[in-house]
Amino acid sequence: MRGLSDPHRVQATAERYYERAEVLLAQGRLQDAEQELRAGLALEPEGPELLVGLANCLVEQGELDEAETVIGEALRVAPDDAFAHGILHDLLERRGDYDGAEDAIRHAIALDPDDPQYHSAYSLLLLELERWEPALAAADAALARDPDDREALISRVFAQVSLGRADEAVEDARRQLANDPADAGAHAMMGVASMATGDHRGAFENLSEAQRIDPTKDWVGDFGLVGLALTGRPLYSALIASLLAGRRRGGVRRAPGPGAVLLGPVALLATSSRVLPGPLSTIVLRCSRYGRLAVSREDAVATTGVGGLLVLTAMASVVAAVAGGLLAAIGVLWLGLLGLTVAGVALGADPWGRRALVARVAAVHAAGLALWAAVTMLVLA
Repeated sequence: MRGLSDPHRVQATAERYYERAEVLLAQGRLQDAEQELRAGLALEPEGPELLVGLANCLVEQGELDEAETVIGEALRVAPDDAFAHGILHDLLERRGDYDGAEDAIRHAIALDPDDPQYHSAYSLLLLELERWEPALAAADAALARDPDDREALISRVFAQVSLGRADEAVEDARRQLANDPADAGAHAMMGVASMATGDHRGAFENLSEAQRIDPTKDWVGDFGLVGLALTGRPLYSALIASLLAGRRRGGVRRAPGPGAVLLGPVALLATSSRVLPGPLSTIVLRCSRYGRLAVSREDAVATTGVGGLLVLTAMASVVAAVAGGLLAAIGVLWLGLLGLTVAGVALGADPWGRRALVARVAAVHAAGLALWAAVTMLVLA
């Protein structure tokens, strides 16, 4: 009769933990999978599959420091494990170490050249590095091994669009859509390909369908930004991206306290930086035929007044500069910023309590500007 410490029995038990973890990973239950893998490693501390599986879980959860330690141990135990090198590639890519990530994925391909996932991962990495021709070649290598590889199809469409081969990109996108008409990503790729051919209506319809199928992602907004990048204006695209990031972080839920009166313009700038990225990003997006894809009709209507106020402030400051000099122009600009900030608060506020919030914000910041204007006049007198 075998004892509890028998190595074969321990290994079999550890394998069962790994098998349960695989099922949980497929279901997206990363924390549960991690617990199963740690339990397996408690029995078999150097099990390569368990170590690689745990590293994969940790990378997916953003625990990159611990993942690096675990994958290092896995590669020490099994240096020729292609999947381990693939996970190392994922980790290094997330850290921005693209040279290291490329070395890792090339090593995985050398160890297992017939697995399409490594070729498609390499293609996506090359896209990030803007090496379009090699990215296309890597995507083709993946598709030669698996014609339905979703990541490779996506990568191929992006590479072709970036190379100016829009018609070929459309054909690839259609093939992907034919394979799975209910795939949100396929509709998004068709939208990107349509942008490249100038079919803006088709682009919007496909991106909207992607949004309907998978509302958890901002397909229309994100791929509208891709369209901006396709115009060859990276600085404009970066501006939009930063404005949208500000919009996601912004908003005012409470009026500033009495201390904001003493801070005056500084407090006004702080509030405006929280509420203006939203309407400003919408205004700037509307200036681009691709950016308009990221703007809803409700946002467009809501920010029309902000755009008008912005133009009025600019005109009034010019008139003030001509009629009253620099100080008058500065005063008009601060009043204009106050108006824009109040409008931004109104657009982002909850309907319940909006009027009271807007009134308090306007009163506090107006008092702050008045106090600083009075102090400035006294100093200059």
